Amino acid sequence: LSLFQFNLEIYTKYFTLPILDGVFNHVGKNSRYFNAGHLYGEQTGAANDKNSSYYEWFNFKHYPDQYDCWWGVDDLPTVNKDNPSYQQFIYGERGSVLTKWNDLGVDGWRLDVADELPDDFLREIRHNLDRYDDRILIGEVWEDASSKVSYGHRRPYVSGDNLYGTMNYPLRQWVISLLNGHCDLIKAGEDLLTLVENYPRNFLLDCLNNLGTHDTERILTVLNQSVPLVKIAFALLFNLPGIPCVYYGDEAGVEGGKDPDNRRYFPWGHENAELQKAVHYWADIRQECESLKEGQTGIMIAGNEVLGLIRYTADSATLLLVNRENQYAQVRDLQFMHVPASLQQAIEKRVAGLRMAPFTTRFTELNVISIMADKDN
Repeated sequence: LSLFQFNLEIYTKYFTLPILDGVFNHVGKNSRYFNAGHLYGEQTGAANDKNSSYYEWFNFKHYPDQYDCWWGVDDLPTVNKDNPSYQQFIYGERGSVLTKWNDLGVDGWRLDVADELPDDFLREIRHNLDRYDDRILIGEVWEDASSKVSYGHRRPYVSGDNLYGTMNYPLRQWVISLLNGHCDLIKAGEDLLTLVENYPRNFLLDCLNNLGTHDTERILTVLNQSVPLVKIAFALLFNLPGIPCVYYGDEAGVEGGKDPDNRRYFPWGHENAELQKAVHYWADIRQECESLKEGQTGIMIAGNEVLGLIRYTADSATLLLVNRENQYAQVRDLQFMHVPASLQQAIEKRVAGLRMAPFTTRFTELNVISIMADKDN
């Protein structure tokens, strides 16, 4: 075993393993498979030997300098996913990329540019993963995955035979639109519940929710350097259905515009302690509350001032109240969406007369019959 494999086997005994990033649509032109720069000594690649075992992985228009590449970027030659040799290399039952790392015990895969991978290719990846217990398969999909159209073809991402979930960019956009005041609260509630209803339950809960990634502007920048609004964004992230994912540095107050400005160094010794404290708080809450992991999703609107995000199971519920305004707000004139009547009554009693300070959240854990705990942040 290599040193890395040895360390990985030791690591699996004590810690949760990472999800690996599978980039199966394209390679670097100086990878061993293409080897345009002759960087691998006598080993040949598709760009310098037509007899290479990798030659048929690529579509050359004029050999060797014109070929299919990702979005016209010639540094990234596109791989032919219909090639049987490449298919076996990626997801074959023996000796493939997936089998090697799955056997070593990784927790799953995030697929780069999933909409560039054919449906059958995704199904075979899923088939490989289904031979293992507790593996996740997340696809990079930027739109509503239930209605995604790619290259004129509607993609069956939510059908249950390929992706487990997606990177939930629509949820990120929902948070930003809400906190930047780009929609009224009724519209915000309807938009969130539309997305929830579009996704099968297990798919929704397996989606990777984010406020930012290496492909987006930093959340602090998008919210106009407002730390209070970013704290609310994190509160929503940890209360929404799906898997919370924090892009490094967002919890420390890193700013950044479009790529590559969003990849600034982590500010060691200069972290925003207020944001870090808030993220720790919500991460702990998420671990404690089963309804946040498995619960249904409902909405409460108080006038056009306060939004309530409700998660509930048969036994318990949580309520996150959000005042996005720079003024005090009274919780009154309640409207509910997708909330059982018994829970509505419990919430009405709990929030009666409540007044919220500007740019704040209030979190309450409820039993349908009685209040179990009350926390503020």
